[in-house]
Amino acid sequence: LIVCDVMMPGLDGYGVLKALRQNPATQTTPFIFLTALDERADTRKGMELGADDFLIKPCKPDELLKAIATRLAKQRAIAQHFTTVFLQASQELDKLAHYDNLTKLPNRLLLPDQFYQILHKIKPPKTHQNQVTPTEKNQPFIPILHIGLDRFNRIGEILGHACSDFLIKTVATRLQS
Repeated sequence: LIVCDVMMPGLDGYGVLKALRQNPATQTTPFIFLTALDERADTRKGMELGADDFLIKPCKPDELLKAIATRLAKQRAIAQHFTTVFLQASQELDKLAHYDNLTKLPNRLLLPDQFYQILHKIKPPKTHQNQVTPTEKNQPFIPILHIGLDRFNRIGEILGHACSDFLIKTVATRLQS
């Protein structure tokens, strides 16, 4: 948060605010003018440049503290909002990357993750102390099924994409049930 006077030697407060708003790193930094200038035009100019508040000197300490607290609370709310939006977008991108858009079934990119999750859940078979190594009979069994639809492209070419989409959705529904 920046508290700045308008009247300063060299670069005035308006110039400082303008420069801050043009820099991506500081453009959302809360900015409060605390100045002796009390003309409506001065206040308007500061607000149009992007000031968050404009306090006239002399002001009471609690007035300044309240303005600061309000700006910081607003900044926290904005940061929380952007964090939420970012997380939702990240989750949506992850969903788009790992699930088929049409059937909502996991795609090939998700297969290794799911395979390793299942593998970690499986406990190794118990062996007796006098056995050297477990036999193939007591190794965990993980079934994997690969299904292909013969001449699927021909269905799309002959009957159209709506029919081929319907077929894929129907097969997916039956697999899920």
